[in-house]
This record gives sequence, structure tokens and C-alpha cells, in this order.
Amino acid sequence: MSQLIGQKYRLEINTGTSGSPAWQKFKHEISFDISHSSEKVEVSSKDTGKHKDYIKTLLDTTVNCTAREDTAPGSGFVSYTDVYGYWLNTQADANGGKYGMRIFTDEEGGYTLAFDAFFESIGNKYENNGIVEYTFSLQIVTLPELTPVA
Repeated sequence: MSQLIGQKYRLEINTGTSGSPAWQKFKHEISFDISHSSEKVEVSSKDTGKHKDYIKTLLDTTVNCTAREDTAPGSGFVSYTDVYGYWLNTQADANGGKYGMRIFTDEEGGYTLAFDAFFESIGNKYENNGIVEYTFSLQIVTLPELTPVA
């Protein structure tokens, strides 16, 4: 699935705890992609030993995002410095640097996709005319939950 994120779709990170969440938005997400990949294993029928079948294993889900921000993103928004800190935390945290994330829409009849993830990679930022742009990848570690927007 590939979805341009504008006013109706947003990516947020929980910088609080699961019991007391503190959701922060990224200032401007300009591209967004969720990808799933898996491997298949060939298996044989126990009865005949001749029938071939395949089972799926190692489901891997990642989110790739490109974000833009003003050079001074303002309070309440996630900045490049924050994302870089989250990525470093993945290396040092005993919990694996996992964060609660959600993708939501405020569109009527929309849905929220919530999951835990860690920051797998972050690209270098570049600045042009007061706008900073950077990319990052998330590795999803829980099964995403889809819930209707209240």
C-alpha cells in the first residue's frame, strides 16, 4: 500500500507510556509506504508424500516515510533530532527501542492503524530554503490493529 499523507492521514508516535500515551505528530509527511514481505516454505502431504504445498513464514512489515519540517518545527511535533534520538535508542535500549505508532485519518468513517515499531534506519537530512527533509524506516514488531475512528 502506498499512500500520500496530507491533511487527512497522519503518522504519530507515542512518546509517553502505553498506560498514559503522549501522541506526537510529524510536521509534514510527504510520502508514506507500508510493505509486507514473507518467505514460503515447501511442504509435502503426510498422506502421500507427493502433494506439494506452501506455507508462509517470516512475515516482515516495514514503513518507509519521508518527512518535511520547518527549520524550527515548533512544539508538539516530532523533529529530525527527535527521530535521530529514537533511532539511537534502538541501539541502546534493553526493550529494543520499541515505540507505539499509529497512522490515523480524521476523515469520517476512517480507520486508525496502530502498531509497535522501532526505527530501523534514518537518512541524512537536507535543508533548502528553511525546509528540512529526511527519510526514515520503521520495522513493525506487532501485528497492526485496525480500528474505526471514533
